[in-house]
Amino acid sequence: MRPLKVSKLPWMVIGDFNAILDVAAASNGTSPGRSGEDFQSWVDDMQLVEHRMAGEKLTWVNKQDNNLIVRKIDRVLDNSDWFGTHIGSMSSKTVPRVMSDNYGILVNSSPVRKTLP
Repeated sequence: MRPLKVSKLPWMVIGDFNAILDVAAASNGTSPGRSGEDFQSWVDDMQLVEHRMAGEKLTWVNKQDNNLIVRKIDRVLDNSDWFGTHIGSMSSKTVPRVMSDNYGILVNSSPVRKTLP
């Protein structure tokens, strides 16, 4: 699906996208496959960039001791307008898993206020 028009308003999307973007995003060397290619196309079409997160790099665990798989499927994505209005004032990090197979994501952000002359 291709968007008809990409908003120039600042926006961010956070979540579990159930897709990896590269081999480094999976502990077992899995390639991104079709879902990863589709997800990357969507990210590109929407003109989003990934915001770096502190904490765990791989954010999902299958919870199987005999066949443990860990992947990065949880992300913080924003457009350049969001980044431009929040530069230097935004941070994100993973938080411990409690009853889930995914790490949570905590985002702290406030827009940078422009001062008038």
